[in-house]
Order: sequence, then structure tokens, then C-alpha cells
Amino acid sequence: MSINKQLYGRLQEKTLKNNLILHLMENYGYQSKPRVAEALIIDLLALHAESTKDVLTLKPGQMVWPVVLKTEKHGNGKTLAKTKSKHVILSVVADSDISDYSKGTKTSRILAKRIARIVNEAYHQGTVLSQADIALIFNLSQAKVSQLILAYQKEKEVMLPL
Repeated sequence: MSINKQLYGRLQEKTLKNNLILHLMENYGYQSKPRVAEALIIDLLALHAESTKDVLTLKPGQMVWPVVLKTEKHGNGKTLAKTKSKHVILSVVADSDISDYSKGTKTSRILAKRIARIVNEAYHQGTVLSQADIALIFNLSQAKVSQLILAYQKEKEVMLPL
């Protein structure tokens, strides 16, 4: 073994993963189950990596939002805590919106277009936005969101994936 490996090789073991495994083993009864602890930590770190998109990849006007997967089944008494979701990137404000505002386009028309855009973006990322999500993102009532969606669908003769 080289002297460099002896001196510096062990430094590679100072990782968050190893720290978390040790924490599970020392504090949560996994002393005799290091492989289970490691598997849990690997899964948790993967979930964390997925849910914390790199802020540097966001463009101005975009945001990260947790959304329910489109493959999830609805059930009686099934809470959002028991529903699979993932974080998606939504373009809440785009250059075209600013252009529309500067041209004097009606605010309600621009807002409906913005809602349609984020609904489609979420769907293309494997998720389905709820009207409650949209209401919260745009600081609107759910009734107003529903009104804007219906008007947009009628005008454009499309169905938004909600």
C-alpha cells in the first residue's frame, strides 16, 4: 500500500452517507444491521437528491414544487402524506408573459395561459397539479382557478391534464 493511500485514503470515508449510517446504528437500533442501515441511507439520500433540484439550473421565473405523481390512485381516506409525489420545475413567469403584459393583453387571459403552461409542464414531468396547488402558487381562490381553467379550455378547445 502506498504511503499516500495510507495517509489520505481514509479521508474518503468522511462522508454524509457514512455519518448517517453510523447515526442509525448508534441511535436507532441498527448496530447489528449495518447493511440494512446502509440500504436505508442510500434510499433516503436518493430521495433527498431528487427533491432538492439544483437551484442553479432554474431560470428566472421558475420554481420547484412538490406534485403528486400521475400514476397515483386516489382512495377513500388516502392522505397526501401517503401519496407519492416528486418535485418538478414550473415556469411561473416566462418572457412571453412579460411581452403579453407590455402589449396590454387582458390580465385574466395571461393568467389562464400561465396556469395552462405550468399544468402541462407538471404533466410532462410525470405529475398532475391540483387546483389547490395552482391557487397557492398564484395566490388565487380555487374558484377563480376553476373559472380561469374552464375559460381557457373553452377558448382553446383543449382539456388540461388536471
